[in-house]
Amino acid sequence: IVKVPLRVLVFDDFETIASKSSKTTPVEKRMISQFCNSLDMLGEKHMAHVIVIACTSKPDNIDPSLRRAGRFDHEIVLPIPGEESRKEILSKFCRNVKVTDDVDFNILARLTPGYVGSDLDLLIKEAAQICVGRFLEENPSLVEESNNKNGNMEETVEILDDEMDDTKTQEPEEKPTEISRENLNFAFSRQISPI
Repeated sequence: IVKVPLRVLVFDDFETIASKSSKTTPVEKRMISQFCNSLDMLGEKHMAHVIVIACTSKPDNIDPSLRRAGRFDHEIVLPIPGEESRKEILSKFCRNVKVTDDVDFNILARLTPGYVGSDLDLLIKEAAQICVGRFLEENPSLVEESNNKNGNMEETVEILDDEMDDTKTQEPEEKPTEISRENLNFAFSRQISPI
């Protein structure tokens, strides 16, 4: 018996190459036809070591000929997370981020219906960028000092680390590098579709 390694092919945003649109060009139709033929060949016994996975956020836009048995046999639907799931996702994204006590994940999860993991990730990153931006606005000497170092990223990071250590000893009301409720609200206002 010859052992053959398993091969996995993953197509992301599959609807972009296998659309059922009425505006499909002849080239696209030939490409879908060739793709169907290739999938049929993979279904033969000697090709059983190949798994093909197609990911899409628009399953209804996929050409029906690709969704029939023998090509893509199984469909797994991952629904948009509910409130409790969003709370867990937010908690995990903020595991390594400093967050002030006024941030309530229950409220944040309630305010984000329709958000998926990538939307929540973007929200947290945006709030973190706002924190850094405000910190640098409040400490313009840091920007000047880092500019004088000819843009050396390592030296800039060292300067920021030193300055942030100094702010820790001053014990301000809110540490400038912590994500606060105000930063999250501002991040919401900058989103394309605010809630």
